Amino acid sequence: MDEDLQVIENIRRNELYLGVVFEKNKDKCINFLRKKDTENKLNEDDLLNIFSESVYLFYKKIAIENFVLSSSISTFVTAICKMSLINALRNKERKTKKKIKIKEVVNLENLSIRAEDEINDEPYNRISRALELMRNANGICYELLTKAIYEFYSNEDLKNHFEFPNMGVVTTRKNRCKNKLRTIALQLI
Repeated sequence: MDEDLQVIENIRRNELYLGVVFEKNKDKCINFLRKKDTENKLNEDDLLNIFSESVYLFYKKIAIENFVLSSSISTFVTAICKMSLINALRNKERKTKKKIKIKEVVNLENLSIRAEDEINDEPYNRISRALELMRNANGICYELLTKAIYEFYSNEDLKNHFEFPNMGVVTTRKNRCKNKLRTIALQLI
């Protein structure tokens, strides 16, 4: 435990010393993550990202002056890895469910997306052409809609990305862009 306290003090003085924690715990934590990911939903890069983020979160935690380590660094980093893994699997599950819902076929009536395999469907092609026209017009609508529909940005994510002042602006802009897309797509009939 004294060794861990010395490591923390060294990291507080020079963050490059964090590399020692990284190298000392990498194999153990990656193996732990592999065992916990029983369905192999994550690849090696995902596991390394989870571990790297966990070490970063550890660093943020120890940067607080009054932080008291109540276990070994290894145990603490592994616990962070476990929570990060749970969040990563939860997020991957959500994205998978959204992708199933979104099979790229757009219903022009309400711009909702149906779970079908008709990728060559005419409404979808009109929406794609309309999005292309919006992109060529260099407006905010193209980016806003692609982030919302294809990249699964939440309204909060959109607010932060576009630096909108509040959620009401996000909803209004998104609805205006959807209406603009609908209008352009219907003109392409």
